[in-house]
Amino acid sequence: MLINPLKEKLKALSLTGFLEGMEDQERTPGAAADLSFEDRLGLLVDREITVQENRRTERRLKAARLRQNATPEDLDFRSPRNLPKPLVQTLLSGQWIANHQNILVTGPTGVGKSYLGEALGHKACRMGYRVLLIRFPRLFQSLDIARHTGKYPGFLKNLARQDVIIIEDFLLSPMTSEHRQDLFEILEDRYNVRATLVTSQIPLPEWHNRIGDPTLADAILDRLVHGAYTIEMKGEVRHEVAQVIVPLCLTTKEGTHCSVSGSLPRHASGAIRWYEALGTTYPAKASPSRETTSGLPAERRSGGQAERYGQRK
Repeated sequence: MLINPLKEKLKALSLTGFLEGMEDQERTPGAAADLSFEDRLGLLVDREITVQENRRTERRLKAARLRQNATPEDLDFRSPRNLPKPLVQTLLSGQWIANHQNILVTGPTGVGKSYLGEALGHKACRMGYRVLLIRFPRLFQSLDIARHTGKYPGFLKNLARQDVIIIEDFLLSPMTSEHRQDLFEILEDRYNVRATLVTSQIPLPEWHNRIGDPTLADAILDRLVHGAYTIEMKGEVRHEVAQVIVPLCLTTKEGTHCSVSGSLPRHASGAIRWYEALGTTYPAKASPSRETTSGLPAERRSGGQAERYGQRK
């Protein structure tokens, strides 16, 4: 059989891995010369399986809507965040998904709750599970839209079929009675048949009061907390904090002069340099003013006419 028609048929069948493997064998004939037909065919089939599995993983990751490029390999266990490495390694095995269990991650803002949750979601996608991430406020917005467009049953069905749902910012926004009922229906559909991962800034003991209705709160937490893994993260905020420069401004007859070092120039020419350093333009006709552009109140210095203003850049 001619080689080019064979390649065209492989392309038509979307067997790109098989085709790439065959082309590699053509480029290096000596590497496969000692292999039997069965061995060479086996290598091509393995190549095709790998390509197809990678393609399916990419589709699952895209459908999961993960917001961060969080992977299990990048998890940091060195920082003191109360992140138990043995437990996380157990969770990375995926057994909690197979057992239809839940994971509850709590802690203050910036300690890495979302990163941990999305790393576990990323691992689940690589293991072949269907994952969906959704923020708690957006969940109810989507439910309200689905309810008014006649798509409410289909929306709930789509949530129920996901192997793993990651709900971020759980209980961060207030809930209406309708939203409480929606949350109960979602968790009822998933109880003992699917896995759910929740991250929240609200401590677990406060969840009952945050839900509001005592009866529904008992039912919701029974389906969410029972048999769940709980991780309470602590430690310092890990997000990078930008430096905030608060210049000191002095209003005189010549205009308003600002300094970021605490010392004010005595002449307008010096004030021009400070405006340039701050990335702004010095006013050509500056007039004395008792207000700043930020609207912050002025603190009058005792015994003088000058005023200090706090102004954020």
